[in-house]
Amino acid sequence: MPSSQTLDQPVSCLAMTTGMARCDESAWRAFHAEYFNWLYAQALLRAPNDGDAAEIVQLTCLRAVRHVKPFECDSEFKNWLRCLMRCVIVDHTRQINRRSLLMEKFTLWQELRNDHSAERRLDNHEAIQGMLAFLPPEDADLIQLKYVEGWSTKELAERGQTTTKAIESKLGRLRKKLKNELSHQQERTAQ
Repeated sequence: MPSSQTLDQPVSCLAMTTGMARCDESAWRAFHAEYFNWLYAQALLRAPNDGDAAEIVQLTCLRAVRHVKPFECDSEFKNWLRCLMRCVIVDHTRQINRRSLLMEKFTLWQELRNDHSAERRLDNHEAIQGMLAFLPPEDADLIQLKYVEGWSTKELAERGQTTTKAIESKLGRLRKKLKNELSHQQERTAQ
């Protein structure tokens, strides 16, 4: 397409599509000026939802960029664009359905996982409460304040008039002791 040609002058379909195939910017501008509203109207007619029309037009234009070839007449070019749009709509619908199915499966998995983990937490909570009875009272209080009531190590250190490092070290030893006791209890209940 000659560079002196402006968008005000009508562009033949062959000249425009040939220019588009050569990646001529003025040909793509002419394509957008002449066909965007038509493409959008076609997308509104064919799209599953009106909100998807803009995305479908954009995806159709992207496919046109990749696969454009010279067309002799406007009707052939429009039929080709309709074909591209149908493919885009089918792909878009499949993608939405896949996402929807995936989200349903994920939600179900999360619900099942949360139900099981809630039961496990409840069982572990009861087991931990039983194990706390075997700990010295000051250790049981420390575990209770930190993990049940949510005190920070700084608050626990101030309460015990010690350093945060000492509290963290003591909590680490107590966690290890509770973990071992919990695994022994689970082994005993399994037998």
